[in-house]
Amino acid sequence: MAPNVRDGDVCGPRALLDRWTMFSHCFDDVQVVLQRLEKGPIENSAVATVITSFTISPNSLRLVFPHLTQENEPGSVTTSLTNKLRGQRLVVRGSAFFEWDDTIGRVTSILSESDMLTPLLQVLGNLGDVNRVFNGALVSPESIWTTRSV
Repeated sequence: MAPNVRDGDVCGPRALLDRWTMFSHCFDDVQVVLQRLEKGPIENSAVATVITSFTISPNSLRLVFPHLTQENEPGSVTTSLTNKLRGQRLVVRGSAFFEWDDTIGRVTSILSESDMLTPLLQVLGNLGDVNRVFNGALVSPESIWTTRSV
C-alpha cells in the first residue's frame, strides 16, 4: 500500500491496520469471506465483494454501542435492545473498491462499504429500534466508523 493510502477518513497503512484491529477487538469471531474480485470500472482498479460475519458480544455493546449500556435500567428500551443484540451473529454484505498506481506499484485508495442496517433490522424487527441502536453508536448503518477512539 502507498504511504498515504486512504479509506474514508483513515489515511496510511498503519491507520488502516489499527482500524481493522479495532474491529476484531470489538466483535467476536470475525470472519471475512471474499465472494468475488473483479476488474474495476476505471483503469487500474478492482472491486472486491465480501461477506463479513461477526458476533455481538458484551464487549461490542460496551465499545461500539456504549449508549445502550450507559442507559441500561431494568425494563428499559435499551435493556431490551441489549438483550436482543447480545450473542447475535450478524452477516454483513459489503464491497471494497481499490485503486492501483502503476508508477509506484501500490494501492493508493480504498473505498469500502458495508450494509449493517439490513442484518440489524432482521434481528430487531423495526426501524425505530435500529435507529436507537445507531443513534450514539461508533459505527453507522453503512459501517463507517466515527473518528472517536474505542
